[in-house]
Amino acid sequence: MKIDLEGRKYLITSGCSFTDGFNMKEKGSWAYYLSNLLGLELRNKARGGSGNEYISDSIIIELMNHPQIRNECIVGVAWSDVSRLMSSIQEGKYNVLDTVQPHDFLIFENTDEGKYVKYKDASMFFSDIPFCVYKTYLAITKLNYFLDSLNIPYFYIDAINKNKITYQGDKFTIHGHSNHRMEFNFSDWPPQYSSVLNQKFNDEIFRNVLKIHEHDSILDFMFTDYDKYEKGNPGHPNDIASKEIAQNIYNQII
Repeated sequence: MKIDLEGRKYLITSGCSFTDGFNMKEKGSWAYYLSNLLGLELRNKARGGSGNEYISDSIIIELMNHPQIRNECIVGVAWSDVSRLMSSIQEGKYNVLDTVQPHDFLIFENTDEGKYVKYKDASMFFSDIPFCVYKTYLAITKLNYFLDSLNIPYFYIDAINKNKITYQGDKFTIHGHSNHRMEFNFSDWPPQYSSVLNQKFNDEIFRNVLKIHEHDSILDFMFTDYDKYEKGNPGHPNDIASKEIAQNIYNQII
């Protein structure tokens, strides 16, 4: 896919720690290097640990609050792990909007406990992986239609795992990284799921997804030489990886 940059001044991005740069900050963010390649001012709304609901909302919120840049921007998103859901969580006297994952409610042997283990009774609400995919599909759909309605060019990549599921008969497969797969039968889950997790949605909402050097996600790309690509930024893309990711995106959109 190609993007016409005429009249564009801003690159608006969002994602999780793979996009905000983690310990290396902007030097560990593909968005920083891509903005330099494109000659655009970067507005990076990524936040470590974020899920796909936050990522979708962060782009919409940025453009709703700054309508003057809508005709002058392009958008790039690195979608996160599907298991991360956004919720209102009570922290002290106040509620905060945070991304919650199944392991946040668990106690691990010889390691720190999950950050929300005190809410152990809530774990059941965050352990349904097909529901997580359902929420991701709707988050992507919402952002697609918002950007399309404003004629804003955009591209997507996957950060941690391939978000697009596949089908075979009554079964659907969720793809993790390193060829890890989870298979489910639609008959075992609420019928509402099949109204969203289907080929029509696949064809419609994943039109603008790019690969990273023929890999489905940033993490899968990193696994080709993990020591090289995460050195100095443990478990995350470092400056070497981020530069290569940015160049690869640039080559696909220009």
